[in-house]
Amino acid sequence: MQYCEMQWFTTFSGKQDYKKNRPVLRAAKLKAEAKKAAIGIKEVGLVLAAILVLLLAFYAFFYLKLSTEVDPVLEVNGN
Repeated sequence: MQYCEMQWFTTFSGKQDYKKNRPVLRAAKLKAEAKKAAIGIKEVGLVLAAILVLLLAFYAFFYLKLSTEVDPVLEVNGN
């Protein structure tokens, strides 16, 4: 019966019937945490694109606002 239980355990646990030592476990844990906390290239690109769009919209708004302004001196003189 002992062999059957061990066989069942190794079948359902991914056939890992050895015990990992502490440094290996610690390294695997640190690697997993670093992967979770890392900022990807995709996120950095999206943030930079959003900032660029906002700056362009800001610039376009003020460019259009200032370029369509009528000069009050020309209106008074009629020229």
